[in-house]
Amino acid sequence: MEFIQSNKDTLCTLLANRLDEVMGHVEDVITMKENKAITKLSGEKAIKLLLEVMDKKGEERCQELAEFLRETFLEIRNLSSSQGAGPVAYADQGSTIVAAETSNATMKSYKMQVNVDGQQGCNAGPSQVCPPVGMPSSGSRMVATNNSHIFAPKLTCSTVAEDVEFSFNFTAGSKSSQSSGKNTGNMKSCSSVSDKLAFFRENYSDLIQKVKNAEPIVDELFKKGFHQEMVANVRAEPTPQSKMRKILEVTTTKSAAEALFQALLTHEKALMDELIKS
Repeated sequence: MEFIQSNKDTLCTLLANRLDEVMGHVEDVITMKENKAITKLSGEKAIKLLLEVMDKKGEERCQELAEFLRETFLEIRNLSSSQGAGPVAYADQGSTIVAAETSNATMKSYKMQVNVDGQQGCNAGPSQVCPPVGMPSSGSRMVATNNSHIFAPKLTCSTVAEDVEFSFNFTAGSKSSQSSGKNTGNMKSCSSVSDKLAFFRENYSDLIQKVKNAEPIVDELFKKGFHQEMVANVRAEPTPQSKMRKILEVTTTKSAAEALFQALLTHEKALMDELIKS
């Protein structure tokens, strides 16, 4: 219950276009009247009402819903439900957040440099929640999706002997002419397939049988935010075919599909070119 209550606004935004999937999970729990009331609405309003309805069903039902959301939607795995967490900042329509907070520290110097490559275009990784690992934090949370950028470092109650320096460098997409021919081809292929999940369904057998570089693909997905337990399960599979099958089984959201699609373009370019053209 705490997870849903503390993340309600963010969940409404992230699930605005996934109502059918969530309703499919709760249909046996809610009444017909509640179902009709929710489905009369759309987008964030529908999700908000659904969460309010589930909130009244008790702790056990809320826990079941929270677990379903974490398992099904990659974006939601990154949300924290810890007590006393700070406010959530959500950036949509192209998002990357850097919001490291350091407090109660003594250091000689404090420097943070962030470089964001805007040439990636549709190479958008899964949502990110900062501060990054290794940075002390007071608990504030920020959620980002789709390649927009927020740079909000914070230094509190700390002593820095010499200098403090923050810098944020963004390479605009208009400079894409500097990219290599290989990357340009990847970009073109990425934009030519609008529904990545449908692409995976249509090419399910070919991907399982023909992908040979499953390990580097798994490594890249882990870097982009795929759940550690999922990655461990994939790595435990004995063959590239079984690894790829497991990857496809857990790729159920748009952002996860984008990440997998780009990883395949990087590590299985010849195969992807063949499948896209077919």
